[in-house]
Amino acid sequence: MPEKAKSNAAQPQPVNPLDVKGQEKKKKEEPGLIEGIVSTETGEGGQQLLEEAPEVDVSLLKEIAPPKSILLLILKVLFAIVAVASFASYIFFTSQLTDRFDFIASKFGIPNISKELKSSNNEVKTLKTNVNFYRYLQIKGFLDEFSFHGDSYLQNFEIAGSQTAENADKKEAVDELVMLRDNLRENFMSIKDKIVQDFTAPLIILDQENEIDLNGIFEQQLISKLRKRAESLEDSTDPQAKREYKNYTQTINLIGNTEFRNLIVQTDFDALSERDLYLLIKKLNDVVVNDLSIIQETKEARVKWSDIINEIELRTIAVDSYYSENFYEEIGGIRYISYDFDITGPSISIIGETKRFDTTNFTMIANLIDELNRSPMFKNAEMRSFTKSGSTETGYTASLNLNLDLQMNEISMEDENIPLEEFPEFVEE
Repeated sequence: MPEKAKSNAAQPQPVNPLDVKGQEKKKKEEPGLIEGIVSTETGEGGQQLLEEAPEVDVSLLKEIAPPKSILLLILKVLFAIVAVASFASYIFFTSQLTDRFDFIASKFGIPNISKELKSSNNEVKTLKTNVNFYRYLQIKGFLDEFSFHGDSYLQNFEIAGSQTAENADKKEAVDELVMLRDNLRENFMSIKDKIVQDFTAPLIILDQENEIDLNGIFEQQLISKLRKRAESLEDSTDPQAKREYKNYTQTINLIGNTEFRNLIVQTDFDALSERDLYLLIKKLNDVVVNDLSIIQETKEARVKWSDIINEIELRTIAVDSYYSENFYEEIGGIRYISYDFDITGPSISIIGETKRFDTTNFTMIANLIDELNRSPMFKNAEMRSFTKSGSTETGYTASLNLNLDLQMNEISMEDENIPLEEFPEFVEE
């Protein structure tokens, strides 16, 4: 019975949450319980609740160590070497290929390869630009000579093929063509020899991912050099400086002129006929700008009134065989009083008169109009008015008032004869 009571006393009693007085009583009893536990731990109590902690033999831990391995040692050494080498490589290549560690490279006197390559590339570009500079000035000089002789060649070619020129003038023109062709060939071959030379030079490029336009690089270098030279002379009043300024600015137009280069490179001068050479000169005048080409362009735009008058006279002789022999008063014919030129048309108005003793004035005028319209120089020839007066004894006189439109067609390969073939008797063996 006492043991049962003891066990019941050891078990916790249920707590009634509604028993407020009982809870307050329990809280008053708890400090005594805590004091009893503390006194027991400190030895003040009569009974120890926990056993003492076991002691650890530290000497046993000293004998525990990982087994020694040569392979592991080698791997450690290799890893350390690789790590150091990687770091050193990173520092080296970064300092050589960039300017990130310039302070380290300069401190230890280590040259920067990227800067040396850049300096070498700049030196190559400078030297090649200087070569191109003088080479293109030579091309410009030879081209000016070619244009000078070409201008004379065009004039003589047109005289030799003209329908209105005298035979003596044609013979002289053909002789000039033979001489001018030799001069033109010399200039042309000099231009060709210079222009086919390499325009660029190889550069060391570190960035291989992006394509480098070497031709564009050297073109820009040369244009900048020519432009600087020209700008230094732009405001000068010295005549020689003005000529040099114009020379530099016109040379810039040759750089990158693909049409000009292809025309020179792809042309076999010795295989050109007289007509082909004539057309080549005109083509070069179109694609190249210099003083002579500008003058030639102006000449091409002007109306050659002397040739027009000669053509009118030739067509008139076909209708009136006595036109140029001054027999107008005795036997009649055609006589011109004045010409009125209109460049805006272009057109020409002719005022004159016809004289016939057989009253066929109108027929003569109609024949003249037909003959003028057959000319390659004229079109739309027409008679503005017609009046006639006179008698059989004194002759019948009719007024003449013609209006002609001019055909300003350039010489074509189909229409223009080759002078040396048209006048073989003028060419000496």
